[in-house]
Order: sequence, then C-alpha cells, then structure tokens
Amino acid sequence: MIGTLTVTAAAIRTDDGDLFHLLPPAKHSQVIRMVRDMGYGGPVGGSRQGFLLSDGTFAGRKEAMKVAKSARQVSKTIHNRQLFSEDLW
Repeated sequence: MIGTLTVTAAAIRTDDGDLFHLLPPAKHSQVIRMVRDMGYGGPVGGSRQGFLLSDGTFAGRKEAMKVAKSARQVSKTIHNRQLFSEDLW
C-alpha cells in the first residue's frame, strides 16, 4: 500500500540492477558523482534516476511522486507529476 511507504533517498539504478543512493539531503547529481568516482561508466540518466523507498525498493520519479504525496512529504513541487530531490530536501 502506497500510504505506508515514504521516500528516503535520491537513487540511481544501473542497467544491471545495482542501486546506489546517498542519505538526504543528497541530490541525484551527488549520487551520479559517487558512482562515477567508483568507476561506473554506464548511463545514469532518464529512468535510471529515482528514489529509494522505505521498504528498500527503487521507484522512478512518477511513482516516487505518488508515494511522497501520499506520505505528505511534499507540499509544493517543482514538477507536479515527477519527483525531484529538490522537492523533498
């Protein structure tokens, strides 16, 4: 159920399914910098950017927006349909 979840961190999911995140208030750009510093050279844009949820799963920007709104983590957002880390912290 969406109402029991919260958004906990900005995250990147690689094409291999690896999930990288940093604790808030880290933004996606900081997570990207971290994975690049670790030597990952693959793509990190588009649908690979999303959020870690409180149940440990990854959600894309649209699904994360639904979770954040349901959990009342956001009131005013940059984009109405997609979540950005700036919307949260």
